[in-house]
Amino acid sequence: MRWLVLATMLLIADPAQALSPLDTGAACDGRTDDTAALEAWWKHLMAQGGAGELPSATCLATRPLVWDLSARRTGVRITGAGQGQSVIDLRGVKVGVPLLVTGDRALFYAHFSDFTVVSDIAGPGTLLGRPALTDALNGFTFTQLEFKNAASDPAAVALQVNGCFNCDFQTVTTNTGGGSVDGHGRGVSLQVRHAAFSRFMGSFSGARVGLHLTGGYIFGNVFQALDIEVVDTAVLIDSPKAERNSFQGGSFVAMTGLDFVAGGANVVANPNLSPYAGGVAVAGTKGLWLQQIGAGVATPPVPPSGTAVTNATGRLLFVIVSGGQVSRIAVGGSTYALTQGGVLVRPGEAVTLTYTSPPSWEWRPVL
Repeated sequence: MRWLVLATMLLIADPAQALSPLDTGAACDGRTDDTAALEAWWKHLMAQGGAGELPSATCLATRPLVWDLSARRTGVRITGAGQGQSVIDLRGVKVGVPLLVTGDRALFYAHFSDFTVVSDIAGPGTLLGRPALTDALNGFTFTQLEFKNAASDPAAVALQVNGCFNCDFQTVTTNTGGGSVDGHGRGVSLQVRHAAFSRFMGSFSGARVGLHLTGGYIFGNVFQALDIEVVDTAVLIDSPKAERNSFQGGSFVAMTGLDFVAGGANVVANPNLSPYAGGVAVAGTKGLWLQQIGAGVATPPVPPSGTAVTNATGRLLFVIVSGGQVSRIAVGGSTYALTQGGVLVRPGEAVTLTYTSPPSWEWRPVL
């Protein structure tokens, strides 16, 4: 017995050895309450190591886990055996935040990969950073991870990001228990409240909103090849501080594909927008620059003389005016010298025709 205790102590003290919750007494059989062992695992990890390894099993906790990185600040590495193989089951946590990743100062270069976190709560299941937006997670990588909040509740959030800078999210899957294809979804799959210069790739589905940019500064991020489906709204932006984010490709299958009600200079390039029956591809276009190759734009009727018509398509348009007796073409308050021909109309700008006899016009997307 003394040799067993000594061997365990040496394992914990060796910073080169990845520490498992099994080493601190966790059963990880999906039935036993492993809360105390998981807390001891994290404490030893922060004090002695920095490399943690989750077993190919289900570790169960019944009270919130706080992964406080303050003691090490840099280079922490937590890995598992794969999504759905290494599982942290937090469905028994009904008060507080089931899993919080945080620190009391700037944190750098942590890596999390190859495990699943399951919760069931009317609120965020996992937080990266505190809701007060006081955390700074710099250069973190999140790879082959799954975050599931099984609650079918309007307040449910699978994963909430409250402070990531130059971080990478690669093949990350999020969902709640409120997925819908008929406009009755609940919860948010991925909620980004504070992030800059980061890259997101994954599937954010099964909720009322797939991807929600809200709250604080969400600036200069890239969302690449996203798969969002079984949601009411694929991408919702309602933060005025969400600016210069780029969405590249991806598939958005929802009742509403894009709903940008705030923000600026957010580019969506060549997406697959596929609304469910009765849905729409684009709703709000505030700050949206949509580049959708091969998809046309419906030309509205020519309005009465002097009436402004706003480009609410989210796309850069070439508006071609011909015929009639036109005395003035104005775009965004500026008058053009020509009274026939084409003018560029940016997203959100209004075009006004002044005439004595109505012309024809055509709206063509530039991209």
